[in-house]
Amino acid sequence: MCIPDEYDAFLLTQVFVDQEDTAAWQSKHYRLKEVEEIYDAYVPSYRIAKLVTPFKPWTIALKR
Repeated sequence: MCIPDEYDAFLLTQVFVDQEDTAAWQSKHYRLKEVEEIYDAYVPSYRIAKLVTPFKPWTIALKR
């Protein structure tokens, strides 16, 4: 699976997730930018959550 540059990671899950939720994985925090549902017949069975790193203005200021 190819992940476009505007996303940091994809998450395949059966758990109900919504846009703008947050998730943590391996000590990194992400914001769910988009969620696509995968249907089994007429019932959503999986979701693909497209993750981005939340904007942290203080980290940009520290790099300068």
